[in-house]
Amino acid sequence: MVEVTVNYFHHRSKWRVEWPDQPRSPHPVEGGPVPDPSPSETPTAATTPPGVTGRPTPQQDGWLMDRLRTHDADWEDLRRHHADWMGLHPSDATALYEIAAHDRRDQPLTATRLSERLRLSPSATSALINRLEKSGHIRRTREHEDQRVTTLRASDAAKRRSEDYFGPVTTVLQEMTDTYPPELLDQFDAFLDHLHTTLRTRLAPQPGASPATPPHPTEAP
Repeated sequence: MVEVTVNYFHHRSKWRVEWPDQPRSPHPVEGGPVPDPSPSETPTAATTPPGVTGRPTPQQDGWLMDRLRTHDADWEDLRRHHADWMGLHPSDATALYEIAAHDRRDQPLTATRLSERLRLSPSATSALINRLEKSGHIRRTREHEDQRVTTLRASDAAKRRSEDYFGPVTTVLQEMTDTYPPELLDQFDAFLDHLHTTLRTRLAPQPGASPATPPHPTEAP
């Protein structure tokens, strides 16, 4: 069971979801309506997906990694579904998400910062930005103190189109989240914060370590 805080354009929602393991459904036609999930596809809480056996419990080693892998797959499916619906390549849709999220916080990204966040080369990032600008999804502005610096903002059309997609998704997930007591969600929110800081600390570069060195290596028993 995983909770996700999503800042996407005009939405900020906390999702607490356990998805059944199911085959991916065909993507909708570009520009078409977002299909409502059928009862068999609707996420449920505190249930075991059909056909899943031997999954670790919270009292067993590997439980959290197992749940993180499940959530990662779910988010990847949602990201690709949204990209198809927008008529974009997944990498372009991810870039648009980053640009829009920072735009919403009025902290627009530069091309350099976008390259760092996507872990792409400057040339690949430049080509990606050109595609998004040509398709009308983003616009470049010069609002930095250094007028040589170009900042990136999502277009109004891109915001409206993504809202058409994420609005219904957010509503369904918020309704599900509202079925849980606030104190439980507060505890889980604190757990997610702790999880985030733990993983970032684990992944932090270590002095003198080469890129191929695993983070914080431990001695074999």
